[in-house]
Amino acid sequence: NSKSALGKHYVKRKETQYLVTAVEIALMCSGLEAAVKQFQSDRGLKVDGIAGRNTILKLMDV
Repeated sequence: NSKSALGKHYVKRKETQYLVTAVEIALMCSGLEAAVKQFQSDRGLKVDGIAGRNTILKLMDV
């Protein structure tokens, strides 16, 4: 339903509606998951993009 609701609309420069916020959040989440995966890979952890117990312990350098 989201795809059909979007129709042909896209985010344009200087736009300020909720779609802009949704895109910003999606990009941020994507970047954060990539950062978690990179952190896990660099530290020899299971690379799943989830900041679970082992990842948090490594972040705390424990």
